[in-house]
Amino acid sequence: MSAKRVSFEEALRLTLEPIEPLGREVMELSRLLGRTAACKAESLVDSPTMDVSLKDGYAVISAEVSGASPETPATLTVVGEVAAGSEFVGRIEPGQAVRILTGAPVPDGAQAILSDEFASGDGDTVKAVNDANPGRNILKKGGDLAKGQTVILPGETITPPKIGLLAAAGISSLEVFRTPKTAILATGDEIVAPGTPLEPGKLYASNAACIAAWCERYGIETTIRIAPDDPKTMEKSMVEALEEFDALVTSGGVWKGDRDYVFDMLERIGWTPAYRHVRMGPGKSAGFGTAGKKPVFCLPGGPPSNHTALVLLALPGLLKMAGRDGFSLPVARVRLSNAIRGQVGWTQVVHGRLERENGEVVFVPMEMKSRLTMMAVADGIVIVEESASGMAEGAFVEVLLMDPDRLKLG
Repeated sequence: MSAKRVSFEEALRLTLEPIEPLGREVMELSRLLGRTAACKAESLVDSPTMDVSLKDGYAVISAEVSGASPETPATLTVVGEVAAGSEFVGRIEPGQAVRILTGAPVPDGAQAILSDEFASGDGDTVKAVNDANPGRNILKKGGDLAKGQTVILPGETITPPKIGLLAAAGISSLEVFRTPKTAILATGDEIVAPGTPLEPGKLYASNAACIAAWCERYGIETTIRIAPDDPKTMEKSMVEALEEFDALVTSGGVWKGDRDYVFDMLERIGWTPAYRHVRMGPGKSAGFGTAGKKPVFCLPGGPPSNHTALVLLALPGLLKMAGRDGFSLPVARVRLSNAIRGQVGWTQVVHGRLERENGEVVFVPMEMKSRLTMMAVADGIVIVEESASGMAEGAFVEVLLMDPDRLKLG
């Protein structure tokens, strides 16, 4: 494969093309959040298992309250009460009603539930001031889920509501794709682990911490290791990581400096490069390849470049390993507060904030004054494609959201 500088679109294609989902494993219901289903799941039961009431009120025969109104109420004899989890023994006959609570099974003979707002009872009798046509306020057997109904398809990401759906379907475990155990290798003599004393000229491994946090958001287990700018030590760290983990993400050491050894060491251990640089900024020195069929994602050392290459190239690759094909960050379509310059032949990635102007949410591009602060407070990024020279003020743009909860719509 070519190792030349490629377009962003080509880089993404070359990243995803050789990656296949990892093996499968069966997980208990409580551990399924965020995982990707590897099989179809069908409901094992009807839910509810019988007709139940949707309201607190009275189970009635519809004809007995037909035409009832505040002026001409219908009076019925209350012959019992039934709550969720219990059952009324017997059958409702004309002129009768049964006090019923939400979720309780509908008694035999009842055709509808007259809700409390249209009834007044004293325990022995109830006065109905409205009608209740057959089926009113009744959830039929299997109304939420029918036995045999498909509840999850292969490739679906499992969300909290879907876990609730699986539970209602009687499913306590599910086969899902395994998530990749990933090694993060931060390179550079200047890099030290957070929590250790910071000597002059040193930097904490903020890139590695950010990479690990993004992976954790999607359930990807990571281990951070630090390698100095020493070829033998770096090579040894890479070999060990590829033996122990499913994927390797490197940080730094991928440009053209005298001590940028990452690509050279990968060559020594026999990787197959797909690309080594990308026509995008930030993130131009990103690279990708495979070593022993294991993906190796090479990220630049500069924080904005590292972050951009991670979320646009490495993260989609890692998530494809976890069974999530076609991953993208959540998107919001909003207007651009002011123009963005681009460059034909170059993909430009712009960080920005979502702010409200004149009652409308707009994307406000940010200047790169403090790289780490900018990344931390940015709500999202806008991609200016390499076929465009820029984007005009007021144009609608698609914003890839760093955190959907920060979308300011209020």
